[in-house]
Amino acid sequence: MPKTFFAPGNVAGSIILLAATIISSLAIIATLEATNASISNLSADIDNLIVPANIEPLEANFKLYNVSDGTVREISAYNSVPEQTWGDPCIAADNTNICERYAAGELICAANFVPLGTKLYIDTIGECTVADRMNRRYTDRVDFFMDKDIAAAKNFGIKKLKVLIVK
Repeated sequence: MPKTFFAPGNVAGSIILLAATIISSLAIIATLEATNASISNLSADIDNLIVPANIEPLEANFKLYNVSDGTVREISAYNSVPEQTWGDPCIAADNTNICERYAAGELICAANFVPLGTKLYIDTIGECTVADRMNRRYTDRVDFFMDKDIAAAKNFGIKKLKVLIVK
């Protein structure tokens, strides 16, 4: 019959096994403490990191949109040409020159379901400012401004995209 360490008559074996278990436990505790110290040192290093004043935080450069919260709407496109507008083709309902704003890189749109000046995020297009209005019959549609590029507006057609009201 083989000898076992935890046998009533084998006190020495039981003590050796108990000592080995204690030593293993102490080694594990020491490793955990060393790991924790490394993490604490890393955390202190991050806290002391000096960021140059001319670098903006990531949040200032990127906006995150949860478009899944948006409403699917019809999106069409329009141009600043007399046959598609009322009055001066470049002057929008908010009385600003949208041709100049568009040339400066701002995305402009028309919508009747929000106040002028509202920012909308249109999935796959980006954030646009509501500066214009549409015909009264379009209560839920967004019309995306494409300046004088009639071919691009026709090619855009009408899409169903998620629209999120930003502000």
